[in-house]
Amino acid sequence: MGTLASEVFDVPALQLRICFIGSFELLEPMSPDTMLGKLVAERAAHLHHIAYRVPEIEPAMQAFVDDGFDLLDAEPRVGMTGRRIAFLHPSSTAGLLIELVEER
Repeated sequence: MGTLASEVFDVPALQLRICFIGSFELLEPMSPDTMLGKLVAERAAHLHHIAYRVPEIEPAMQAFVDDGFDLLDAEPRVGMTGRRIAFLHPSSTAGLLIELVEER
């Protein structure tokens, strides 16, 4: 049987190794002294964040701000898949990091 996993991407600037399995993104710290490395050592494997696809990123970001959520990203940026992304701040989402991913 074939695998659903994509190739593994090393992102040295973030010290991350990333693999996509269908719609799921798996993250592995490349070093124990990175933010994710420390988090994994502290809490073991856990849910890091949830991503939601949105038709257009700017209106989605504004809708969350209008509803009282805080953003980590003031402007969208390009994510690993080449799509524009932005994150909601965990302090306004009960501690869960939420990513918005533009569909187009």
